[in-house]
Amino acid sequence: MLPDPPVLQTKIAVPVVKSGEVARPRLLEALDRAAAHRLTLLFAPAGAGKSTLLAQWTGGRREAIAWLTLDPMDNDPARLARYAAAALVRALPGRAGERIGALAALLPRMEMTSAIDALLHELGLLDQPLLFVVDDGHALTAPPVVEAVTYLIGHLPETVRLVLAGRGEPPFSASRWRVLGECARIDPASLRFTEPEAAAFYRLNGGLPPHQLRLLLDKTEGWAAGLRLAAEAMRDAEDAERLVAGFSGSHRDVADYMLHEVMASLPAALADFLSRTCVLLRFDAAACDAVAGRSDSARPLQQLLERGVYILPCGPEPGWYRVHQLLGEYLRDRLRLYDPALWRESHRRAAVSFAARSLLDEAIDHALAGADYALAEQLLQAHIAAVLQRGELLTLQRWLSCFPQPETLGERLSLLHAFVLLMTGHAEAAEQILARLERVSAELTGGARKRTLQSGLLFVKSNVVFHTGRFEEWIAYIGGLLDEELPQDPIFYNFNYNLSEPTVLRTDLSHRGALSPEMEQIAHLFSRTLAMHGWTDALIHLYVLQSLSEGYYEWNRLAESRELLARVGASPRLGEIPGLLVPHAIASARLYAAQARWDLALDTLEEAVRFLTPEHAPHWRRQLTACTVRVLLRAGRLDAARASAATLETDAADRPSLSREYEHLAWARVQLASGRPEQARRLLERLLPQAARRRSIVCLVEMQVLLTLCAWQQSHSREALAALQEALLGGAAHGYVRSFVDEGGPMRELLQAYAAQAASGRAADGASEEAARYARRLLGIWPNRARNAPAASAASVELIEALSPAELRMLRLIRQGASNRDIAATLLLSEGTVKVYLSRMYDKLGVSSRTRALVAAAELGLLESGDPPL
Repeated sequence: MLPDPPVLQTKIAVPVVKSGEVARPRLLEALDRAAAHRLTLLFAPAGAGKSTLLAQWTGGRREAIAWLTLDPMDNDPARLARYAAAALVRALPGRAGERIGALAALLPRMEMTSAIDALLHELGLLDQPLLFVVDDGHALTAPPVVEAVTYLIGHLPETVRLVLAGRGEPPFSASRWRVLGECARIDPASLRFTEPEAAAFYRLNGGLPPHQLRLLLDKTEGWAAGLRLAAEAMRDAEDAERLVAGFSGSHRDVADYMLHEVMASLPAALADFLSRTCVLLRFDAAACDAVAGRSDSARPLQQLLERGVYILPCGPEPGWYRVHQLLGEYLRDRLRLYDPALWRESHRRAAVSFAARSLLDEAIDHALAGADYALAEQLLQAHIAAVLQRGELLTLQRWLSCFPQPETLGERLSLLHAFVLLMTGHAEAAEQILARLERVSAELTGGARKRTLQSGLLFVKSNVVFHTGRFEEWIAYIGGLLDEELPQDPIFYNFNYNLSEPTVLRTDLSHRGALSPEMEQIAHLFSRTLAMHGWTDALIHLYVLQSLSEGYYEWNRLAESRELLARVGASPRLGEIPGLLVPHAIASARLYAAQARWDLALDTLEEAVRFLTPEHAPHWRRQLTACTVRVLLRAGRLDAARASAATLETDAADRPSLSREYEHLAWARVQLASGRPEQARRLLERLLPQAARRRSIVCLVEMQVLLTLCAWQQSHSREALAALQEALLGGAAHGYVRSFVDEGGPMRELLQAYAAQAASGRAADGASEEAARYARRLLGIWPNRARNAPAASAASVELIEALSPAELRMLRLIRQGASNRDIAATLLLSEGTVKVYLSRMYDKLGVSSRTRALVAAAELGLLESGDPPL
């Protein structure tokens, strides 16, 4: 397992307010008034003093303060969500912070709106006000991120206020919130220094004669950076009058003039140091040493820090700094223009230095900025697995798109580029890359390179078909690979498709429950191909099998579902990946529950909980608990179900989160079973639009079924039958059976009522006729307890699957009269594990008890001759 991604504390810490900053009460009071609104906008040109003002203001507030400073890399939904969660965890100690910290582990590959809904849900539970300050908002430019921020603002809970600061106008329209009176704005003119504020500033910074102060205010128009740069430039100026008189033009012109003067006033050694290290956006002495080719950077850094305007501490991390924003931009523009060779070399050195310290995000950015594409490719090869795990696909897309000629990328990175483009919704661009790589593959005559390329193409093209449904092309392609010996690349075949869902059927890999015969055909062919190449334990293979097993359960093909679950369960990797372990346990429990083997279903879930380690997110345990609630309700154990549901800490919150939908639905089921359908209904009606927006078929069908049962329990027959029609149409499109059958007697009554209404000719139309046909089909396959009861004897025993050595040993221990506790002690297992293993053994033998297992084993000749007689 890869380590957790780093979080730069400098991005989530309130900036340090330096000595020499003047208080500005009128602006602090304006911010106090603005904080009554949902959104406060503070947009002004660079150097207007926004960050300093906000840092001063938050220092005097009583709310919890979350701070996030953005940068261009945050134009990735997964990265932005990760940093937003980190900022909230830092601001909210205690239980609230723990909950958001646990959620952060799930965010990387959640759909963006679902991730925001999850954050909003946790924020809605806060019992204290929160102020969230987002600085440098102008860095957000990617449309998906801008849309996400707009959505977040529109749904903030009453206890949360957002302050967004940056250069220029916000990247979205705020007119909606202004019309509603929920948006306050502090414009650039308000940030200009007044004469009393400027006088107070210069009293703290060496003083200035009144006539020069008035002239300076007129020239700079009260621009904070201009005043500060002038103070620094005049520190050693021989002719301050000439310097001030030289100001003219726009802020940019003033900045360039002043920065030239500031640099000219510096000792030559310090000016050279700044010029050579300016490519570093954040740095410490070691980074400066590497870029400037020296070993004493700590000394000039300290000298610059003492001078005040040049470099600033970066938050709470000791020894890390950044150059004053305007000065950094000025120096970088000058270096890129006048010494491009040094520009490239400085970036190369920065990349090598950061890579050596495992700061690969910065390393790759520097390598690309310096046009060292060979180094960038080398670093990407080393880092891409971690970035994929973080789910930062737009970051990968940005990096890979920086290469001026994508065809010069190595074949492995080209394949990954195609995969990333596919996963970010650019299927056409992905297929162009794949077509080029197929031509390359066709020209190769054989050898390891060709086999490796074919292996990668198989993976990416398989993902294309899972996303586009173009089955014929894929079948034609795969036919030529069946006899090839292909190597396995862990990057491709061990991509973890499930970081949060309780079932694989809910993931994008399974089209969120859009079952079809074509997908079944592809899954089987893909599985056979992977097995043929020895990749049975590759994650993609296990996920495909698990998805297919869950689909078979939904189609009521239980024997096939059980057989595939056994294949997944036999993999040694199952316990390593909670995204497989938890869905496997839930699917197994559902199969046992379908046979009314309640204790085995519960034991299976309990055993899965034991497999989860402290490193696994609490989210997975909650999902297993939610399934336990469902099993208990089906078994008629309402009190136990209520007790388990209480541990989930969920209720009919104002904004339930789709990330906890499985838990919310368990809670709704408890309300329904307790005779409180209105509470269940309120929750379901809030969840349904989220599931519809995500186009999650499996979630929509379940929610519509539960809404049907709520209306039926409230005696709203017409409404119940209308809701049932929606559920039937959705289920019929994908062959859903168990979503209806598992609801038991009440659903059967509803289906009979719907079929009777259709037979009477009431409300007949095309949709209702289709729904009625499906209702009759479901009634025709409703489980018949007598028909499905176990056989009374084990005559004509046929072994479904070979028993493992451990199961054979269990048989011998049972033959000797050992109890479950005795078996557990002998085999060093828990009693719960013994129950699960015995159940699997009974399934293989086709029996349901110890006695019948011994009889069947004797018929099959599985008992050793030396065992004691019956």
